[in-house]
Amino acid sequence: MKPSHRQQSSSTTFASARDVAVRVLLRVETQEAYSNIVLDAEMSRQLMDERDKRLCTRIVYGTLAMQRPIDAQLALLIEADPATRLDPMMRASLRSALYQLRYLDKTPAHAVVDEVVELVKRERGARPAGYANAILRKAVRRAGVLEGERAAASEAEAFGMRYSLPDELAQRAIEVLGAERAARWGEAINLPAPLYLRLRVQDEELRAAGELRLHDSALRLERFEGRAKRALQEGEAVVQDLGSQLAVRFAGGLEGLRVWDVCAGQGVKSLHLADRMGGSGELWLSDLHESKLRRARSLLQRCGVTAQSVAFDAAKGPLPAELESERFEVVFVDAPCSALGLLRRHPELRWRHRSAQIPTLAKLQGEILARASALVAAGGLLLYAVCTDSPEECVQQVEAFLAAHSEFALESRQQVLAALGEQSEDAAYVDERGCLRTFIDRDDCDAFFAARLRRRV
Repeated sequence: MKPSHRQQSSSTTFASARDVAVRVLLRVETQEAYSNIVLDAEMSRQLMDERDKRLCTRIVYGTLAMQRPIDAQLALLIEADPATRLDPMMRASLRSALYQLRYLDKTPAHAVVDEVVELVKRERGARPAGYANAILRKAVRRAGVLEGERAAASEAEAFGMRYSLPDELAQRAIEVLGAERAARWGEAINLPAPLYLRLRVQDEELRAAGELRLHDSALRLERFEGRAKRALQEGEAVVQDLGSQLAVRFAGGLEGLRVWDVCAGQGVKSLHLADRMGGSGELWLSDLHESKLRRARSLLQRCGVTAQSVAFDAAKGPLPAELESERFEVVFVDAPCSALGLLRRHPELRWRHRSAQIPTLAKLQGEILARASALVAAGGLLLYAVCTDSPEECVQQVEAFLAAHSEFALESRQQVLAALGEQSEDAAYVDERGCLRTFIDRDDCDAFFAARLRRRV
């Protein structure tokens, strides 16, 4: 039963899924916001049922993912470049409509056109609404017209149009992965991202709510509802992708150890580390941004976990006084990276990617590793992880660190498997060098890389 008007918060309003989707798309483009954060914030302000939330989510992520072919089709319809002819509001509105008309087969065309035209009328007035109406009705009449009326000028352009990527990222995919593997990757990044929970309790009803994976801790869900939703609200589970879970599990057993999460961010992996510590040992968190640490502490506190925390720049400047004399048996560096492993979950990142930034990121990662390594106790573990698959940030980063730090050694596959447990299902994700690798197209999760670097005694 919907709440009465008296029960509604003054900040809560009614809005359709399509209206909210356009609002989210507009903020993502004009404010360079992250789609998941804006989407959650906008939907929380609306009285939307689960069906509308699913439609809104599908429109937002689908429009962002398929933006290149949508813009190509839009350019044919308006006979101009959408980036220069249309203002951001009109562009977001027409993009969302074309995505629904082209990719959502069960959506009635008249409903899409009518709602989007009405939205433009409210926001921009009658004349822009008339223009939007003409464009969208033209799109319905020319439903068979796609983007490819001219031949691609290069292999990268053809690949980029086929899989909705900028030429630069398309070229990189072909060079790094090879044409055949790149095609599988291109298909995979445009599929809806799976929803994984990490179970913090063992509960038969909860485990029965989805597809069981990985030692009863990772649950893949088709829909987020019922018992699984209650588990999240009660702190019995957290939303955490399988790749992210594996990166933390790669640390092995942590009971009774002193652990430092160097780049704690929002605290999802920090909580996972704490859970693996089993209520023993001592957990420290740090991050460049105090605002992120506040959110991390809040998450941990809601789940009954305490930790020490300190905000500082892990790449530059002196160590804070609180950390100077500390030594840790496990130092976890989930470093800032190009986030190419998150393209399915955050489709807007493909339009912001610049390959020229990767060397700068690799330099930053190296600086953080060097600083963090100083606090690893003799015989302790330095665990390096990134949510990307670029060679410069993965294998090459580890090689560069080891070349400059002879006091550390990369653990072999045999050593890693011994630490994880010989029968561990995690072994399937450990490569011949002993590094953790997950891939979007192979493992149906975010792409992660991790390496276990052991300080010599």
